[in-house]
Amino acid sequence: MTGLHPWHLTQSALLQIRLLDWAFDQRAAEPSRPHMLHAFDAGALDRDSVEQAARDLASFDLVHLDKRAAGVVGFKLKQAGMQDVEARRLRRQDCTRRRQSSRDALLFWLAQQPPDPSTSLHRVSGLLGSTVGTYEGEPFTQAELDQATTYLQNKGLIDGPAYAEIDGLEFAQLTAHGVDCVEDGGSVAAWVRRTERPAGGPTTIVQGDVHGPVATAGRDVSQSQQVAVLEQRLLAMLSDQAQAVRQAATAIDSPDRAGLISYVDAIEAEAQSDDPDVGIVRSVGEKATRLAARLPDHTVAALVGVFVGSATRALGMA
Repeated sequence: MTGLHPWHLTQSALLQIRLLDWAFDQRAAEPSRPHMLHAFDAGALDRDSVEQAARDLASFDLVHLDKRAAGVVGFKLKQAGMQDVEARRLRRQDCTRRRQSSRDALLFWLAQQPPDPSTSLHRVSGLLGSTVGTYEGEPFTQAELDQATTYLQNKGLIDGPAYAEIDGLEFAQLTAHGVDCVEDGGSVAAWVRRTERPAGGPTTIVQGDVHGPVATAGRDVSQSQQVAVLEQRLLAMLSDQAQAVRQAATAIDSPDRAGLISYVDAIEAEAQSDDPDVGIVRSVGEKATRLAARLPDHTVAALVGVFVGSATRALGMA
């Protein structure tokens, strides 16, 4: 149930998350009874879609299905399913990650809007009704959208007309910098870090207790520069390995190809972000490895193994 990012989920993945959340809340009242699908508010979705979502959850070993002559009529959460919901709800409370995700999602959504010969502007509230308008399956709020719009405008990634009676932007479009950010991977934090980093001059890194004056030249600065160069080389190597996996996967005729490429994109973007989440990298890396093992070409699995290993080392998790 992961996509390219925590805000980039398919309709089927969103439905699976809704089912898990619903069952988790229902379990508090009736912990021993199965959760009947007819009681689930599926909205405009048909029964077949809901039943398939339950089957998918069972394939992930998160639920136990209640099967009868009519088919799947309900399910019970397994321990792994309850842990999945608890972990997701904990991640939803991470305000920093939510803010970063809302900015990335809005920029991506604007880039995906079909061209209109009459205008290049789009109503930003349209994000909230889209599949990328959620964080870990929970919709972004209007306040989060307003904050994201203001931030992206201040950083010069979007612009639009201003109205005296409205705070922020109601309609927006990507600027040239916004297009570059999207095409460079779409991580706003990484883009800002690269473009706003002061040009030239040494960076002094101080670790541990400091007594007396701090040297800004000589051996200490040299070591800091060496660390910075090493980090850049690791990230460059990571990008090369990611591209190698994409190229190899593209040549394979498999329904798992797109999923694998999305996992690779997610790992690369997370590793190069301003504040990488080691949990996301580890989790997506495990999924990518399992998915690659199902592909007919074992060369791809080997490349994925090397890539995931490099990502964990680049983040100091090995």
